Amino acid sequence: MKTTRFILMAIIATAGLAQSPEWRSADAVARAAIAASPAVRALDARIEAAREAARSAGALPNPMAMGGVQNLNADLSNDPIMTMYMVGASQTFIPRERRESLRDAAGARVAALEAERASLRAELERDARAVWIELASIDAQTGVIENVLGLGEATVASTRARYEAGGAIQADVIRAQLAQSELHHRLLALGGARRATAASLAAILGLAPGTSVPNLALEHAYGGLSAPRFAPDDDHPALAAVLARAAAREAEIALARSATRPEWSIESAWAFRSEMDDMVTLTGRVELPLRRSARIDPAIREAIAERNAALEEVEQRRRSLEEMGAIALAVFDEAIEQIRFHDEVLMPQARFAFDSTLAAYETGAAGFDALLGAQIMLVRLGTDTFEFLERALTARADLTALAAGARTIRVGSSRSAPATSSPSAPTGMESMQESRR
Repeated sequence: MKTTRFILMAIIATAGLAQSPEWRSADAVARAAIAASPAVRALDARIEAAREAARSAGALPNPMAMGGVQNLNADLSNDPIMTMYMVGASQTFIPRERRESLRDAAGARVAALEAERASLRAELERDARAVWIELASIDAQTGVIENVLGLGEATVASTRARYEAGGAIQADVIRAQLAQSELHHRLLALGGARRATAASLAAILGLAPGTSVPNLALEHAYGGLSAPRFAPDDDHPALAAVLARAAAREAEIALARSATRPEWSIESAWAFRSEMDDMVTLTGRVELPLRRSARIDPAIREAIAERNAALEEVEQRRRSLEEMGAIALAVFDEAIEQIRFHDEVLMPQARFAFDSTLAAYETGAAGFDALLGAQIMLVRLGTDTFEFLERALTARADLTALAAGARTIRVGSSRSAPATSSPSAPTGMESMQESRR
């Protein structure tokens, strides 16, 4: 039944991957990235495995049944006085403190994995949104260059007319055409970048290579853009995961100390001889923790050191998150100021400069170099505006993801999450626990 359910779930998930998201909505693309992520599904499976392990943690061992014959003659004949036939059972009892420590450690590992899943989901949504923003920025920059190409045709026509009238040299015509070719060259580069970015987005969404992505519109209402202020607390998933691992190490300290309270077991048996009375045996066994300095004390010190390392990692990660939040906010604020300055000052001046220089050139009052410079400035400032908008939107996505549990950012820093041991990988202490069980 479980196998059938798993197959059905896999079929449903595969069918979902074949459907394209609502491309024009970055939120829809981000949600589709979560639904299509094998990393999320793998982590969900690890969480389920950890929950099942937590259910059995600290349980008593199964009782043992025994039976056999004692004092049988070497020739396998029965001695009526000595030969006994017996059956019995035994049960080992683990100290309550040790069982509680095992349950606490298993529960902490579940909590660490659940916090890791929250961080992973935040990062996946952020990555999908950031790639979508990059793709929309490329489309916007392409539109700017295509618009300037139309203006450049007027430059070429005016230059050719002046050349035919003897007011310009042939080199000016060639340079005007070269400027147009340079714009086409930039369009080719943007086209290649778009195909690469679209391939990245398709991979994130689990779509087939070469999936067509329509043109995307990058919202230019920068005045309404705001970014959340980020300040991590202990509930932040990136910190909660490390704190949960520290809690698991704390439980391992208690587990190591509980080794001074030995396990004990009881055996009972009933035996009979054919010509004698039946007999009952009751035996108790207790572990003697005599090798404390060789086995118990080192395990305690190991668990304490692991716990201390985990606690230091909490502070390290907190500082890293605070730094990344400050970087993303600085990038966002600077990008917004740049966009405002471009829209309110630089772009109006560049458009006016190009229009007035073109009019002056047509009347012979301005040289070709001035016209070409105005056109180049118009292209550069127009594309710069959308590059800054891309940075602002990506920084805002970073801050939103950090608040939701992300451990990394995409803008302004190449920092990654601090290296941590996988919560699913057993430590030396956990391996010892398994061997004891």
